[in-house]
Amino acid sequence: MLADLQRERWVTRVTLDGLSEAESGELLQSVAGQEVAPQLTAALYRETGGNPLFLGELLRHLIETDDAFLEVRGGGEFDLGEHDLPEGVRAVISRRIARLPGGAEELLTLAAVIGAEFDVALVERAAERSVEAVLDTLDVSELAGLVRPVSERAGRYGFAHDLIRQTLYADLGTAQRARLHARIGAAIEAAPGAEHATAALAQHFTQAAPLGEASKAITYTARAAHEALADLAFEDAVRYFERALELLDQYATDDQARRVDLLTDLADARLNTDEASAVEDAWRAIVAAREFASAETFGRAVAVFARANVNERGMDVSLFNEALAALGDGHPALRARLLALEAFQVATYTLQGEGARELAAEALALAREVGDAPTMADALFCLAISLEGTPDAATRVALGQELLALGDTPGWRARTYGLRVLARAQLELGDAEALASTIAELTHVGTDLRWLPARVHAALWRSLRALLEGRFDEFRRLGLEIGEFAHAYRGSTAIHLTQSAFVAREQEAFPMRDALEKMAASGRGSSYVLGMLAVAQLDEGDPASALATLDRTIADLGSFAQRDGGWPAALALLANVATRCDSEVHAQVLYEQLHPFSGHIVVALLGLDCFGAADRYLGMLGTVLGRWDETEHHFVDALALEEKVGGQVLVPRTRYWHARFLRARDRAGDADAARSILDQVVNESERLGLSRLETLAAQELAVL
Repeated sequence: MLADLQRERWVTRVTLDGLSEAESGELLQSVAGQEVAPQLTAALYRETGGNPLFLGELLRHLIETDDAFLEVRGGGEFDLGEHDLPEGVRAVISRRIARLPGGAEELLTLAAVIGAEFDVALVERAAERSVEAVLDTLDVSELAGLVRPVSERAGRYGFAHDLIRQTLYADLGTAQRARLHARIGAAIEAAPGAEHATAALAQHFTQAAPLGEASKAITYTARAAHEALADLAFEDAVRYFERALELLDQYATDDQARRVDLLTDLADARLNTDEASAVEDAWRAIVAAREFASAETFGRAVAVFARANVNERGMDVSLFNEALAALGDGHPALRARLLALEAFQVATYTLQGEGARELAAEALALAREVGDAPTMADALFCLAISLEGTPDAATRVALGQELLALGDTPGWRARTYGLRVLARAQLELGDAEALASTIAELTHVGTDLRWLPARVHAALWRSLRALLEGRFDEFRRLGLEIGEFAHAYRGSTAIHLTQSAFVAREQEAFPMRDALEKMAASGRGSSYVLGMLAVAQLDEGDPASALATLDRTIADLGSFAQRDGGWPAALALLANVATRCDSEVHAQVLYEQLHPFSGHIVVALLGLDCFGAADRYLGMLGTVLGRWDETEHHFVDALALEEKVGGQVLVPRTRYWHARFLRARDRAGDADAARSILDQVVNESERLGLSRLETLAAQELAVL
């Protein structure tokens, strides 16, 4: 009838658009008799397109089922998807559909199964009708206000309101829905460009799984997960892998090898969103892989588990050895990744072992040979970390730049690794401007590009800069931010605790002796741990224990210097002990070990902490040894470097030790110079809140 009327010259068709969102809000408030939450108004407007009848019916239905919806507050969108349509709305829509010509309802139902929008070509193939017949039906449906063309894409239509699609879909029986999803999936598969429709294929074959389409559902769902992973859509990838595992557990329980693959893939994806859960997934994959999977799959599971960087569930060198032995000479890229990860864990004390640099170098050589970008990223980063215990910042800068040059081929991992390596080297060299730029880029990768490791380490570096600049309130705020990552990224807790020790050391005491003694006794006594322990023992008035710890560390000098990334920081801590204990024997050994780091800022492993210029500690040791001329130069160089890097909390402590040096040298004018410097230290310490240093400086002034 509408089509016939349109042909008459005296008939003018008037299209009645829906209400605006503001007008919809006024109508809803009138119907409810009270204020309606803005997000509920927005959701109802989106759902109905501003149709007054549908707006009123839906709101009444919500009030009848749960009037708490009227009081919804807070940000974000309100989801109406879980609520049944009110009978009034369904009845109106069903009557409008029933008035269409024969066959139209069947075609629209098929379109509703496709989704809120649909292509004419896909409807044609799935419905097995001619394109002319499909277009005629859509013309009639458009006149009835049920569908509308999508203006920006020719041959594409959408439902006028999603309520129409929901009504058509809700009227289908379970078996009929599954059959239609299977027909649509087959039509997409047969069409050109099916390789770009993986998500749609996963959706339709998942709904058709009860009809024997489970294998396709699992395949396409896993493929969609990998595509999401490549696009850095990690949350989507996790959801797809979870769905693929659910399908496998429901329809293919005997396919254990495939289950291990999916578990490993899920763990790999989860590492970017929820590290704690990823560890559990990877461990389950490792256990299952030993029995059901190939050597490659077992190796992949071990690699994912190792990337989580935890030592809570069976992570030891034997696990790497088992995986590498199973691989033999095959799968060189995977072998390189395992070697790199083992090197990283040894260098960062997660594993007890030696040869981190050799392992990393072997991994890099193998990665270069196979030319695999993700493996190159792992190997380059691990080699850089293994070199953190050396003064060779130039090599680490080159490795960082090579990581950035890899681009985004392996996601943002290479870029994040490169920025982390550069940040550490830039701080060591006192390049404050470059460091600020690197931290800003790391923040961009973490926040704007949603890469969790970058976000955590950006917060770490911003926190460390706040410490160096004496912005302790900002440090505490950033500490809370870092703590929020604890579930998803376990290392964040250790980061925060380590940096909090920095504040404790500068402001009060160093209350960690018991914990450090347990770590040292457990065999996890890296040089850094031993250095912190010696300082803690001395702070508690136990110089004998502090010197014993110092002796223990010096006895293993060769081993620590070769394998320990925390070696420079340990030397700084031990120099503090040797100076305060006035031990010339220890000072001589430490001076020789620390001298190659002259001109550098001493930074802890992975940038967890900063101890000031190496020249400060060389000056302290030189004071004990009576090397007056060299020592003067060390303090001058230390102050220049710390001021250059913006280290407001570093400079007063260096001034303090400079004053101590002048008192010890005791040349003409040294006492007056020391007094002037100590006055400056007291004032700076008071301003910054460095109460411990302020007390020490005041005590020195009292005896001058």
